[in-house]
Amino acid sequence: MYYEKPAYYIILKKRRQNYEILYNIGGESSVTTVLRLNGKNANIIFRSIINALARQGAVIPSRITEHEQVYSIREDLGPVVGGYLILIRKARNIKKWNSFFNDMLNGQYVGV
Repeated sequence: MYYEKPAYYIILKKRRQNYEILYNIGGESSVTTVLRLNGKNANIIFRSIINALARQGAVIPSRITEHEQVYSIREDLGPVVGGYLILIRKARNIKKWNSFFNDMLNGQYVGV
């Protein structure tokens, strides 16, 4: 039986008036959009995630165009980013959760 390791992608798409974040999981054979987040803070959330992951060397740009940015996320941090996106989806204080995410990536919350 062949088991394909999952790949994690985070995508920022520019729409007419706002931005949309797509969180995709899949391999070479198929990719599935697991989470969709849009709104006025989507661009800020995306930038903060990419900056935090870049400091850890955990993100690779796959495709950057004028209307779309696609980044591949390191396999061990893919589920962490997915959980963070679910958490921040309805959060009121994005800066607080962004600080938590950065601290977690830096190892301050081991076991979380």
